[in-house]
Amino acid sequence: MIYDDFYANVYDDLVFNQIKNDYEVGEIVNKTTPDTESLILDIGSGTGHHVKSLTDMGLNALGIDISPAMVKIAQNAYPDLDYRVADALDTMIFPSESFTHITCLYFTIYYIKDKRKFFENCMQWLMPGGYLTLHLVDRDNFDPIMPAGDPFGIVSPQSYADKRITSTVVKFNDFDYKSNFELGPNDIAIMNETFKYKNNGNVRKNEHKLYMPTQTKILSLAKETGFILLSQIDMLRCQ
Repeated sequence: MIYDDFYANVYDDLVFNQIKNDYEVGEIVNKTTPDTESLILDIGSGTGHHVKSLTDMGLNALGIDISPAMVKIAQNAYPDLDYRVADALDTMIFPSESFTHITCLYFTIYYIKDKRKFFENCMQWLMPGGYLTLHLVDRDNFDPIMPAGDPFGIVSPQSYADKRITSTVVKFNDFDYKSNFELGPNDIAIMNETFKYKNNGNVRKNEHKLYMPTQTKILSLAKETGFILLSQIDMLRCQ
């Protein structure tokens, strides 16, 4: 499993962005108006920041993640909050009509191959009139540079590059990090990562397999399972 103890412990250093996190949560709350009676499920809760932000706003939220190591990090960071190891493709983990809101953010949806089953489960778990919020990207044009490779985020290197930049290189205290994103055929993308440890020269390699149909295809699947597109949020505004 890629998301083991090592990866869970370096995850925030690689990808977490507080400004992005706050913007996402603020926009979701503004668009879907949860209140103290609402119950929000965050699928792919990772190290727990979205659940934390929602509960800080006085809302009821819990997170699930398929990685025990990621859930352990979240539980240690926020011991009073509810994080569980669970698979969003397992229909039986929650009773029908358990939630008013479901969120699935960052790249979580792209790790899920059977998106139809995902949407069917979300529809079953949501109360009538409930909301599902997805983070989708334009697979051909989004910026695949890891946040750690652009720590200030003031001006994206993509804006002055002749060709789309798909790689990231970062030097950490204990290791050198490299990643590269490549969109292949059949709606499959691969993100390769390399960690080279400075103390002994050992190398760890990860290969993330992402199931990346177009936004149109994903939204069509959602509509086929009963969802109605309410609105879209432009994440470029948080940069």
